[in-house]
Amino acid sequence: MADTALQNAEKRRDEIAATINQLQAQIEEKRKELERVNAFIADYAVFQSYPPGLPLELQKTPSPAPRLRLLNPPRHMVGDKAEKVLLQNGRPMTREELFKAVTRDGMRIQGKDPEMVFSTMLWRMQDRFVRLRPHGYWLTGKPCAAVGYLPSPPVSAPASEPEKPQLWPWDKPKPDTAD
Repeated sequence: MADTALQNAEKRRDEIAATINQLQAQIEEKRKELERVNAFIADYAVFQSYPPGLPLELQKTPSPAPRLRLLNPPRHMVGDKAEKVLLQNGRPMTREELFKAVTRDGMRIQGKDPEMVFSTMLWRMQDRFVRLRPHGYWLTGKPCAAVGYLPSPPVSAPASEPEKPQLWPWDKPKPDTAD
């Protein structure tokens, strides 16, 4: 009787192991199918977001998340175009005027609010552009007589004194009180 119980248990063990192996094979098959579907979704997002004519080296590979991200031209290209427009115009331009002029020839700036995306790009190039309220954007280093703008000279330390490191309040030496 004990032999029959042992044989039944071993038979049941083998059946369970076979079922587990089948399920693992199915799981592996489904994982591969999931990878193919995720790759398709990522490729779809990439090809959906590429602006026509954008060179391949400027096209970014999307993150594995299947999120559609709109690609804009590099900031330096937008800055070059904005600088050219401002120099041709000869005066500061509002965000709306400058955006229209920059995008007129086909440069596409995308986003929920494209003008704000453009404005953010200019703000991140403060070494090149300054916002002169209420006149608009102008070139940081170029005077503009039309609105009386004179660029500030670059701040530099005197050549004779070496620059001293900035100390935090807790790093500053305490005065001697031993008198």
